[in-house]
Amino acid sequence: MNIGHIANRNGQLVGTIATLTLALSVELVAVQSNHPAAPKYEIHARNVAGNKVQIGALWEQTAARTGESYLSGNISDPSFQKIWLTAFRQQDGSYNVDWSRPRRKAAFADDSMKIAA
Repeated sequence: MNIGHIANRNGQLVGTIATLTLALSVELVAVQSNHPAAPKYEIHARNVAGNKVQIGALWEQTAARTGESYLSGNISDPSFQKIWLTAFRQQDGSYNVDWSRPRRKAAFADDSMKIAA
């Protein structure tokens, strides 16, 4: 489900992420790190006082079947539940932001985890 769009405006990657209960103006800030596990971008938004705060991060991934690059990560804050995101690059260089429902972990689906009545 598409919940946002990010585009390059005056050298900054900015856009919106919106759901039924959330409306954010966001900025992607490139992470300067040589560490292989570092995210490519931090996701920043402004709090009620107008200060920029980091609310998430995106890592660059490569699709196994097509070899295409995309961004994957999440946003989180005490005021809302963690939202998993995938950002797909468009032909014009912008990104469409999709929401992904988290998958249940195998341990929770295992019958041995059921409580005896």
